[in-house]
Amino acid sequence: MEYESGRLTRQTFYEAIRDAIGFRGDLERLVRCLRDPRVPPTMRINGEALGQVQLVHRGSSADARWKIDLTNFAYNTPITPSSEPSRRSIAAAPASRNGNWQTVWSEPKLHFEGAGKLRTEDFGMEIASLKLDSESLQVDARGTIDEPNGRCLLNVEGEIAYDTAAVAALLHGFAGDAIRVEAKDRSQFSLRGPARNPTIDTVPAGSSRLASLPSAGDKANANMMAWLPSELAADANVGWNRAVAYGMPIGPASIKAHLAEGVLAIDPLDVDVSGGRMQLAPQVLFNRPNPLIVAGAGPVLTDVKLTPEMCGHWLKFVMPLLSDVTQAQGQLSLSLSDTASIPLQDPLAGSVQGELQLQSAQVGLGPMAQELLWLALEIKSLIDR
Repeated sequence: MEYESGRLTRQTFYEAIRDAIGFRGDLERLVRCLRDPRVPPTMRINGEALGQVQLVHRGSSADARWKIDLTNFAYNTPITPSSEPSRRSIAAAPASRNGNWQTVWSEPKLHFEGAGKLRTEDFGMEIASLKLDSESLQVDARGTIDEPNGRCLLNVEGEIAYDTAAVAALLHGFAGDAIRVEAKDRSQFSLRGPARNPTIDTVPAGSSRLASLPSAGDKANANMMAWLPSELAADANVGWNRAVAYGMPIGPASIKAHLAEGVLAIDPLDVDVSGGRMQLAPQVLFNRPNPLIVAGAGPVLTDVKLTPEMCGHWLKFVMPLLSDVTQAQGQLSLSLSDTASIPLQDPLAGSVQGELQLQSAQVGLGPMAQELLWLALEIKSLIDR
């Protein structure tokens, strides 16, 4: 083997490897070794990794094959004020907790398997096949990764397969029982562009680094922080056979989403909702430290049938008399008078202005309405006497 300045050169390294390399380790310790200790962590991964990688040197590249099993995998994010449970929260149950962290995705076992070519000069990679298999989902992807030590340029496409139980478990961690989905089993996706951008500091919302920025004096630096590099582009489609969101039954739908310049745009939706229609074209703005969901002014719900579940989930915040009603009949329509702006991590802190119309509504009395009715009857009795 040849050395340069006391280090093994890339060429001699690949020439020396002609067999499999086995490894086993703790994921949390591995991630801790890869991150900058001066920067507070924005995620934590738990579990154990057991795998094998085979490299066979061929000229200016190396054929690579790998198999990796992750057991007791868990992806955790810090508990911030925006992720703390709120009395106003619609979600029925928060994500599971572990000290100052909350688990948003967990799997008893994740299996990775793939093959490709690794270039010796820059560690770029051509991925012929990358497969992920778990109880929740299966991913089959292919493509290229360039400049892995710099901008990490991606050109990857593939498909994701999932089942209803997997989607329900993932949504439960974010929204409790408020959202239930019977999902289609396969979706296409593609990613193009840099995963990292040296000119824009990508940092998740809620990071302690954001709290250190003055609101006005360092506004320019704050504007340079974003969740995603602006040059990263993506396309994906996802759909469901049936869904229930905050008490509203939603019919079959297929959603097409496009990411460009830090904005995730969803093609206009026109789907059946509880006997009526929902029309919406939302966007998610990732080009800022705190991502926003925005929707333009105009009709959103038209002639939707009223249900007790809708009253219990969200209508009670608009009309408190509808809280915990036992029966509900009628129709409602909802339109936005201005652009709605909703923080992605704390939706109930958003700003929404519009008009709600109830048409021929009949509701059974809830606790608040019963109290008001009792008070009215008492007053009437005093007047009659």
